[in-house]
Amino acid sequence: MRAHQRTEYRILHFLLGSGLLNWRPTTLPALANQVGTDWNTVIAAVDRLYGQGIIELRKWMDGRGFVPYRGFGFDAEFFHRGDFQLRVTPMGEPYYEALHRQAQLENPILGGALRHAEELERLEKTLGPIRSQLAEFSKLTATFPAGWNEAFGAAKLMRENLALKDLWRSAAGLNTPLVEDMQKALKVQLEPLMGLYKNMGLDIAEKLGEQNQFFGKSILSREMERAFAPLFEQSKAIQAATAGLPGIALSWPSDVLARRLGLVENAVKNAGVFHDMRDRLLRDTVLEDIRPRLLEKLDIAGQFVYDHNRFVRRLPPPLPLSKGDGYEDEREHRDEEVGAKLEAELAKLDPRLAVLRRRAWENLKKGDVSAARLAAAGARELYTEILHLLSPDDELQESDIWQKRSDASLAKPTRRMRIEFIVGAEASELDVLAQFDQSIAQANKFTHKFADNVEVVRVAMSQLENCAYLLLACRKPKGS
Repeated sequence: MRAHQRTEYRILHFLLGSGLLNWRPTTLPALANQVGTDWNTVIAAVDRLYGQGIIELRKWMDGRGFVPYRGFGFDAEFFHRGDFQLRVTPMGEPYYEALHRQAQLENPILGGALRHAEELERLEKTLGPIRSQLAEFSKLTATFPAGWNEAFGAAKLMRENLALKDLWRSAAGLNTPLVEDMQKALKVQLEPLMGLYKNMGLDIAEKLGEQNQFFGKSILSREMERAFAPLFEQSKAIQAATAGLPGIALSWPSDVLARRLGLVENAVKNAGVFHDMRDRLLRDTVLEDIRPRLLEKLDIAGQFVYDHNRFVRRLPPPLPLSKGDGYEDEREHRDEEVGAKLEAELAKLDPRLAVLRRRAWENLKKGDVSAARLAAAGARELYTEILHLLSPDDELQESDIWQKRSDASLAKPTRRMRIEFIVGAEASELDVLAQFDQSIAQANKFTHKFADNVEVVRVAMSQLENCAYLLLACRKPKGS
């Protein structure tokens, strides 16, 4: 607010103490004292307000009664002889309200609260159009799995409408009841969505349990029972993790959860495509003829699903893990085994990549923040290098994948195109790898943000390695 506006605001504030349209008697010295400035500044401000029709002035003149003020040019002595009266006109009220609002916003405490109140109101308006979507969620849950795509579409709409970035950045550090109200208002919007994810997770968990029972009854030999035991144990862990994550994620502050909705959704989607992969591979294969390579693919895919769930739970503030410490140790050991196998494969594919992987883990072991950031960047670079090495641009762009692309405006191949080129359009693992890749892309944003958290980076790197190794295991033979 400029100086002249501040003077005008104080004059109007003084006058409205008597109410709109009520005359307020005063003198020039008294008004200048009330406003806190010199006489000439007060006269100039009053004259401006009069000229805009915001206030009226009059003075009692013996023998003439009340004489209206006609402007400083007509009566320069109006303010200097005795008292006079002023009042705010109906036109002046909106002007005063605008100045009053500006004065409130300039107040360091009250202004902050008011700005957040406005943001909350905008958030409420933003969320309004998707309330109809929320009302449909209960209907969608009754048709799972047929309704999964529709449900995820509705969830995506809600996530896109949660315009929180600027809102919560401005609220950071402001300890007022208003912020608590904002959290509560947002939580009301999030609970139906998390209920949707929870129902989907429970549905997938139930189907994984049914798979275990079906294949368990079909096993005819001790050897096959031993071969399947780790997969069944892994499936149970994924069941518990997938079903439990949406519920415990509600313990995060609402603004934190809103930013991480994509991570929670990917945890459910990962488990869903893992279930489909198991179903296709195992039902299409005679159990007694299952090859170790097939079991390895299932194990690596399951490890990725469980690791993503662990990654989400490790993000600050951390959520409880779904299994005991012993199982966690076993999974971490399995990650190390996959890493060793990946390095052996990389050495054959391109020794430079094996060196890149080794350096990334060496950086992580140093334990400091800068080294952890380098480790995370190295793991991301490794995964990208593998994708590009196995899908050279010149070869991919000669294939039907590129030539028959639906979006002709694309300037370069997408990651899904690269995965399809590597494993083949008909591969049963294509949808799994494409979903895992999306999950990685979403997680990378948080790995970068929390790169100073060594445990978050370690689990993220294990995720990338599991996906990279699965990609290598599923690639189609050359020339096919």
